[in-house]
Amino acid sequence: MTENNLAIYVSVMQLAILTIGVVTVIVKLGKREALIESNAEELKQLKEITKDLVKADIENGKNILTVVGDLKALKYRVEMLESK
Repeated sequence: MTENNLAIYVSVMQLAILTIGVVTVIVKLGKREALIESNAEELKQLKEITKDLVKADIENGKNILTVVGDLKALKYRVEMLESK
């Protein structure tokens, strides 16, 4: 009977260890999936931020060109006044 009890005990322990291993793998996969989803969401947000920054940069470039054009026109007018 003792050997039979020992065999049952060993079998139960093997089952418990196997169950713990399977649960651990499932938990790790779940955490990995959650991390991937979180990173994907952050990448989407960064993409939107980048789009907004590019648009703002283009608008600033246009504004700078307008200001430079205005300054050139003013410079020309001042030069014309000075030459008279």
